[in-house]
Amino acid sequence: MVTKAAAVTAAGAGAAVVRALGAEGRAWLPGRCAGLVGRGDAAREAGALERLDRTAAALAAAEEGDRDRLRAVHAVMWQGEFAALLDAAGTADERDRLLDELTALVRDVDAA
Repeated sequence: MVTKAAAVTAAGAGAAVVRALGAEGRAWLPGRCAGLVGRGDAAREAGALERLDRTAAALAAAEEGDRDRLRAVHAVMWQGEFAALLDAAGTADERDRLLDELTALVRDVDAA
């Protein structure tokens, strides 16, 4: 079960991913995000990269009036991805490491 604090962190990370996709100077984001989601599993990393590509393409193709709604939809999707990752953590230490990584991801997106 994901705690309230973990859910807040997952929500922040989901929003950060959507904010950062396609932004200049953030070419590092897909690899880092896929690595986080994949946790060393090449197939899961490839799947995450595909989902990131679909998110970026959808945002790029969105008409101006639809862009905010689409950002919100994709932010919730990525929030769910990160919440599921946290929920699947085998130990409290692993969950804490994931929370630290998600927090660092948000910090780095905001700093870029």
